Amino acid sequence: MIPAAALEPIAAVLASVADGDELCLAPADLQVGTEEIARVLGVSHRWAAELIDRGVLEGTKNGSKRRASVKSLAAYRAVSR
Repeated sequence: MIPAAALEPIAAVLASVADGDELCLAPADLQVGTEEIARVLGVSHRWAAELIDRGVLEGTKNGSKRRASVKSLAAYRAVSR
């Protein structure tokens, strides 16, 4: 049996799939690199790195590697559309 609280999110996912939207199911704290960020946003990986460097996209820099959580990427994507 599906809990009542899960019905609305499941319906939203199914509606997105029906609309042809691309979906990703991942833990919110999963860290992704600039290549994946660039693919999701449709920008170059250099621009993805620049978004993190400028603080526009919440992320981290370790040496030359930049990463952001799926949660922060989704939040950025929601406000930048």
